[in-house]
Amino acid sequence: MPGEVLPNEALGELPEAQDALEDRQCEVCGFPMEEIHCKLRCPNCGRMRDCSDP
Repeated sequence: MPGEVLPNEALGELPEAQDALEDRQCEVCGFPMEEIHCKLRCPNCGRMRDCSDP
């Protein structure tokens, strides 16, 4: 429908921004990971990965 607001648009988020957020979610528990230099660390379960990991 013309003029229909999609969920991401309603939140002011672009699809690319949503993809970036999903890339930084913990694979184990789904919690947002913290970036420390070029490492990502989950503050919830402690899982760590390198920023360059696929």
